[in-house]
Amino acid sequence: MIRFIAEYEDGSTEPFDVYRYDLRSGDFVARIVAGERQRDPIGFRRLKAGRVVRVYRDAKIAYL
Repeated sequence: MIRFIAEYEDGSTEPFDVYRYDLRSGDFVARIVAGERQRDPIGFRRLKAGRVVRVYRDAKIAYL
C-alpha cells in the first residue's frame, strides 16, 4: 500500500491508501481512486465529500 494525501478546496487534507498494483500506470491513478473512495469505498474508509484539488504521496509514510 502507498499512502496518499487528498487536499480539498477548503485546504483540509485526508490520507488514504492505494494498492501498489493499482499504480502500475502511474501516480495519476491515485486521483481517480480518491474519487471512487468518495462515492463508493467498498472495504475502505470513505473520503469526505468535496472537491479534491490535489493528490500527492505522503512524504512521511510512503509505504505500508
